[in-house]
Amino acid sequence: MKAMQSNGNDLFAMLKKAPGTPKPQKALEALFFQLRFDERVPYLEIVDKKGRKIHPNYRFYSGPTRDVLKSIEYLQEKDAFRINWEVSNNRIYLTDNPILVWQLRRCENFVSQDFKPIRFNDHPGKIIVRIEGDSLLKSRIILRVGGQDIGQFALLNESHVYDSGTIYMIPPIGENLLHLGYFATTILPADLEKYLSLLFSYFENIEVEYQNFRTIEGPLRTTEPVLLFEKIDQDKSLYLRISSTLPGFEPDFFENYDIRKIAFLNEIEEAIVVSEVARAELYPHLAEITRALNKYKKNLDHKNDYALIDNVLVIEENLARTFIYRDLAGLITRFKIFGAEKLTSYKVRPVTPRLNLSLDHGIDFLEGDASLEVEGQSIPLFEALQQIRKNAYIQLNDGTHAIINNAYISKLERIFKKKQEKVRLSFFDLPIVEELIDEKISQGWFQKSREIFLGFNRLHQARVCYPDIKATLRPYRKQGYKWLNYLHKHELGGCLADDMGLGKTLQAICILASVYPKEKMSSLIVMPRSLLFNWENEIKKFSPQLSYHIYYGQERDLEVAMQHQVILTTYALVRNDIEKLREKQFYYIILDESQNIKNVGSQISKAVMLLNAKHRLALSGTPIENNLGELYALFRFLNPPMFGSLEEFNRNYAMPIQKDNDKDAARELKKKVYPFILRRLKKDVLK
Repeated sequence: MKAMQSNGNDLFAMLKKAPGTPKPQKALEALFFQLRFDERVPYLEIVDKKGRKIHPNYRFYSGPTRDVLKSIEYLQEKDAFRINWEVSNNRIYLTDNPILVWQLRRCENFVSQDFKPIRFNDHPGKIIVRIEGDSLLKSRIILRVGGQDIGQFALLNESHVYDSGTIYMIPPIGENLLHLGYFATTILPADLEKYLSLLFSYFENIEVEYQNFRTIEGPLRTTEPVLLFEKIDQDKSLYLRISSTLPGFEPDFFENYDIRKIAFLNEIEEAIVVSEVARAELYPHLAEITRALNKYKKNLDHKNDYALIDNVLVIEENLARTFIYRDLAGLITRFKIFGAEKLTSYKVRPVTPRLNLSLDHGIDFLEGDASLEVEGQSIPLFEALQQIRKNAYIQLNDGTHAIINNAYISKLERIFKKKQEKVRLSFFDLPIVEELIDEKISQGWFQKSREIFLGFNRLHQARVCYPDIKATLRPYRKQGYKWLNYLHKHELGGCLADDMGLGKTLQAICILASVYPKEKMSSLIVMPRSLLFNWENEIKKFSPQLSYHIYYGQERDLEVAMQHQVILTTYALVRNDIEKLREKQFYYIILDESQNIKNVGSQISKAVMLLNAKHRLALSGTPIENNLGELYALFRFLNPPMFGSLEEFNRNYAMPIQKDNDKDAARELKKKVYPFILRRLKKDVLK
């Protein structure tokens, strides 16, 4: 502290008041700091007991009142040196002066407009944005304090809100607090990601409630360069703009708004993924294009030139034609393209191909021939895909460059596999293929398979014989049994993913009771050790006629266990005894708490895949906890042909969805697994 030492004279000189003597004034007996609102913007008025505005001098007061008055005088003097063309009054707005709220905490004379005392509640609150609806979404802004929701409140500053004479503290939401009211609005579902991106860009510490989605932090996202063919003018000059965006968003969104965070909806994991945004540098791409234009310009007459106007390249006709013809493939490969439909005069045309199929049934697949018909020209499917991946377009007989939507091409690559000279299609992809082909064509060769998928939609009206169970099945459990029975009938695996407490164990016992004693093979139920005796008690209670054995402990004997209809064991024992268990053929394998196999590379996940059974079932209240890899691990067990290898799954679904926000891939994945996961929530069935 040596460098900061000073003598007493310096201290007194520094703290001496400015020259001037206050005017004599009688201290007022009743002074109030009154909270008022100017179009919902809070400000402070100093009034007497009759509500008349007064101008007291802080020097005649003491304690908290003096502190507030002194701060107000300082703020007014500071504002006197500013010119504010928008605000002509001399009001003290609390949104601009948060220190006043902290000082007013200690004031007994802080009152509302009707002179009722304003109190501070120390229980922390938080701001919630609740979004509800289906075809049209509606958002509401809510203050939640101690489990109570308050719908009408006013923001005093970024960390304080006011409601009915009480001020609550909230985590600071940021400097844009006055814009929060705009976010109570109606939203089209297609605009929800844009809405959420604006919300998270403008505010901090705000929670979102939307269906069963949770909000998670995602990795940093860097915008990607895009080319926009804006127009061809009357002189046939091409207007080309370079911009940047992220998948799922138009470039104008990033140009029109100050976006620092982006929100993606991951519907498979029911997560709102919020990521920081970094803007891509556009100059190198602009320089690359101008270099190409300068090179081509040398070989053309002097009238062919280009100009750069506000990030838009205006390219004269012949130069544009040469540039498009020579560089189109590279452009489509490196940039996302918008406005390609404007390039027809350059023999570039976006097209919608027709998919033609001729397939025969295999065991779990269909196999045969496939072709794309483009503008009347038929091309074998894999030849067309090869052309597109090499050139980014299909060269038609008339010289036209046919551009096909990249999402459509990606879908074809996900669905169809090459088998020698034929194409192969998985049974599980049939609902997706049906979107791509004419209805009349689909009616012929996969009607039987199609009927299986349609059957899931008719289960509510299906008639079944319920097993002899010592329990009254509620309607949702009856529906659950119908679903399990339908999977059983068609030898398909599924995951019963009801909320905890809705009776997944009972529904599984129902399907076992329906097949025994007629069935002679044993069924194996695998679970965490803590559930062994719960299963034992449930079997005794609801289906005592089932013969069961607990395969556990040092004295366990697999041959003894196999003499019973149902074998109860643990994941640890399956891992340890897999060499014995893999030699047995089971009728059912049921995995309870199936999230135990979520790690594809774990020993237990590998061991479970070695078990042999005619039917497979999983039970889990949380089938996906963290990422799409868990979904793959689950369905690798339930229906192995569904996704192929882990590498294929990552290439076709995980990477496009998690990295590129590929809505088509996400929708396709959801449609693919939807029939095979049955999930009901307590709030929906226990009304």
